[in-house]
Amino acid sequence: MLQCCRQEGRTAQALADEGRWAEACRLVQPPAWCEAAALRHIAVHLGDDQRADAVQLLQRVLDDAMELALSPYQNELELVQDIARRLEPAARAA
Repeated sequence: MLQCCRQEGRTAQALADEGRWAEACRLVQPPAWCEAAALRHIAVHLGDDQRADAVQLLQRVLDDAMELALSPYQNELELVQDIARRLEPAARAA
């Protein structure tokens, strides 16, 4: 179950249940609040044509994770790898 603010959460969950990931992504954009796990769940289901959106969601997840991160940063490094995989090749090289 996606954990987001009330209205966005119910609607994002319904969209996710229907495989409508792009619409769920649009719904959880700031200022909407969602738990990091919900944002990551949506991001990993976005297609290649939505790489930028996936990166944005994963960056929000990483920002939240780094606030509480403790060494060895395994989860945080996995997020960085997820972000890097979704970046366009030119952005990845920068």
